Amino acid sequence: MIRRSWNLRDIGALAKLPITAMSAFSAAVGALLVSGPGVATGAGAAPSLGAATGAGAPTVEGIVSGRLAATLLAASGTFLLACAAAALNEVQEKDLDAKMARTAARPLPSGRLSVSFALAFVFVAAVVGAALLAGTGHVAAPLLGMTAMVLYNGVYTPLKRVTPLSVLPGALVGAIPPAIGWTAAGGHPLHASILAFAAFMVLWQVPHFWLLLLRRGPEYVGAGLKVAWGARRDNTGSLLPAGGGGQAQEMRNPLPTDGGRQGGGAPALALPIFLWVSACAFAALLLPLFGLTGATGAAALALLALATTVLVGVLLLRPAGNGAAMFAAFNCFALGAMVVLAIEQFSGKGA
Repeated sequence: MIRRSWNLRDIGALAKLPITAMSAFSAAVGALLVSGPGVATGAGAAPSLGAATGAGAPTVEGIVSGRLAATLLAASGTFLLACAAAALNEVQEKDLDAKMARTAARPLPSGRLSVSFALAFVFVAAVVGAALLAGTGHVAAPLLGMTAMVLYNGVYTPLKRVTPLSVLPGALVGAIPPAIGWTAAGGHPLHASILAFAAFMVLWQVPHFWLLLLRRGPEYVGAGLKVAWGARRDNTGSLLPAGGGGQAQEMRNPLPTDGGRQGGGAPALALPIFLWVSACAFAALLLPLFGLTGATGAAALALLALATTVLVGVLLLRPAGNGAAMFAAFNCFALGAMVVLAIEQFSGKGA
């Protein structure tokens, strides 16, 4: 019998808390960057709270409190919108999740939560999240938040069943939370500094997904998703080229069919992954040029970029058994870069 009761653990799984929490943190970092000492928002910036209310010249206390309020509103609003998008994604992919070992135990395919409950959660989280972003007084913030939902649930999620190119709109979604924070704090959405940070996040998203495929690619194929190497399964469960003809064609699997746990050499996707990782590392090195860090932060970013590129490159030579390590290392790279940016703003060492 399907159990219809729920608990906080199920709701957390529905909302994909690790992913949504990182989105919220990136939004908070985006907000902090606006008033950082190395960033001049210039004439294109949105007016400050003091200017909007006619309060005159801002005090130090006013700047700090306004900055904290914008950061908290941006983070909480982005978090709730991300939770809504994640839950709606699980509704959309309930049938696919039931076919994959990694996701079969999620609340919806397992029956622990109903679709109607999930949709109610989506509605409440989206409305409250958008309202919090609107509370910043900058209309661009909620508009960007809703745009992210449309891209994620209306473009990226359906395209996963159609083409491997779905990773591109998915990457754009990952770049929006920092821009939400930036605009919530009064920054202009087209300022060079936030565009540089967003570009870094876009470059991070693509290899992030491909590294996940090193571990879970065969599950994705079995569920019917179109993954990067364009493979499908024959009636025996073996991977075949997309559009191929079974025994008449053979292909060196670009990814290990054991999920990266046992023997095997480097997959053909290793070079694209390494190139994207290198591009992301290079983008991190450019962030100080846009006033996002000072000399100390630039050195920290350089060390993170070098260590990540070398580690992923070495592990890609023999990905068997190393899929989880590469995935974790690359996630830590993005998280570490954001921590560096945040610390630089608090320490007052921006360029």
